[in-house]
Amino acid sequence: GIYVNVCAKPNAEFPAHPTDFRITGNQVSNMREHGIDIVGAVRRVLDSNQVGDVGGAGIALAGTSSATVTHNSIRGAALAYRPPAAAKQTGGIVLIRQTINCRVADNAIAPGKAAQAIYTEPGSACSRK
Repeated sequence: GIYVNVCAKPNAEFPAHPTDFRITGNQVSNMREHGIDIVGAVRRVLDSNQVGDVGGAGIALAGTSSATVTHNSIRGAALAYRPPAAAKQTGGIVLIRQTINCRVADNAIAPGKAAQAIYTEPGSACSRK
């Protein structure tokens, strides 16, 4: 899938917390984990991606702020075998580890065996409008 993480050794080319990047128009399928996984980014735009048949969440945001997640199509997330407790924390879109001030709207989500279309961990808060 697509994975963006905080840079361990920031410099001029790779900032510690990547900002203002667009992830748009991608097709991700048949992944063992999350389709799109964003950690510690700021002002990320995820728009018009198609994610299907992945083992974790279609889109997972962790420790991310001010992201916009719109017009994505997610189907068949959490098809991997998971214990029932773990399945409750996955789904179409997952917002964890103090993901805040994000906008999640106008996404088509069919999470398959996942417990929730959108899972928000306590301590995370985003708008769903």
